[in-house]
Amino acid sequence: MTQEIIWKKKGLLVNIQEHLSPTINSHGSIPFALQLNDDIFRIFFSSRNDEGKSFPYSIDAKISNGEITLISKISEPLMKLGELGTFDDSGIMPSSLVRNDNKLYMFYIGWNPQVTVSYRLSIGLAVSEDEGKTFTRVSNGPVCDRSVEEPFFNTAPYVLIEGGRWKMWYISCTKWQKINNYPEPSYHVKYAESANGINWERNGTVCIDYDEFAKAIGRPCVLKKIAFIQCIFLTGIL
Repeated sequence: MTQEIIWKKKGLLVNIQEHLSPTINSHGSIPFALQLNDDIFRIFFSSRNDEGKSFPYSIDAKISNGEITLISKISEPLMKLGELGTFDDSGIMPSSLVRNDNKLYMFYIGWNPQVTVSYRLSIGLAVSEDEGKTFTRVSNGPVCDRSVEEPFFNTAPYVLIEGGRWKMWYISCTKWQKINNYPEPSYHVKYAESANGINWERNGTVCIDYDEFAKAIGRPCVLKKIAFIQCIFLTGIL
């Protein structure tokens, strides 16, 4: 029998308006945490500058006895935007962290504005050797992008390493359509594997598809328990 989990809201942790800077003007988006030790966590998120371009940040917090206390200031951006014309020249949003060989591998969302639709998204990879204080791109190009089989965009990955294989659950866009004269995407969760976290094998496996009720199923987060994948947490967009 599954034990019921009771969640309690703890209020606003970070008020972006108290941390305004040339690269922080709005938003504190898609946060996730890395446990540094028993009760110290490094929380990663993205914020936007006055041009709407996203930058990655982190802040440290102590979580003890159900209470959360910030113990650091918001960092400088963990990465600079990509070179003009590259997949992440208009935004970087951290999505997933993997620890491997005493390094942290951050899979992130790279943004590009478009003309006929709102945006194009791709998946990038950066590596940290200082527990996530700074990151260096693996390459100027994405590790997962649109392709012959996936012609629109890929984004928002969650990655685990199991038995020497890198496993990724990610968002794949299947179409854009005009709704109230504005282009809106439809997307679902797909699965891919890799031997090194850079070169990904995609065979079209759809983990969770959308339906008429929810046209966009997004940002998977996978919890592994014992020897099987227990569940995937999702955000549905009507």
